[in-house]
Amino acid sequence: MSSTSAYQEFTGKSVEEALKLAREAFGVGLDDLDFEILTPGSRGVLGMGAEPARIVAAPRSALGGAAPKREAAAASPLPPQPPAPPREAGSSYVSSRSVCPVASSSM
Repeated sequence: MSSTSAYQEFTGKSVEEALKLAREAFGVGLDDLDFEILTPGSRGVLGMGAEPARIVAAPRSALGGAAPKREAAAASPLPPQPPAPPREAGSSYVSSRSVCPVASSSM
C-alpha cells in the first residue's frame, strides 16, 4: 500500500470535529495520526455561507511509522516574528466620520 493512498479526507463543523472523525475511523489517538488541514472552515454570518473544516489524515502505522513532515517541523520550529515597527509620532487611527475643526479663540 502506498503512503498517499493511506490518506483520507474528513470534514466537520470544526477542525477538532474532523480530527475526531479521523481518529474514530482509523482507531488511533491524535499522536498516532498524521494530518493536514486543508481548510479550517468558517461559521459564516448567522449560519449563511458556513463552510466545513476539511482535513486529510492517515494513521502513522500506514505511513511506516512517524510522519517525516511532522518530525521535520518539530526539529526546526519557526523563528519568532519580528516586533512591529514603532508608530510615527502623531500618527493615529483616523475615523471616517467628519471632523469639525476647533474654532479659534481669537474672536
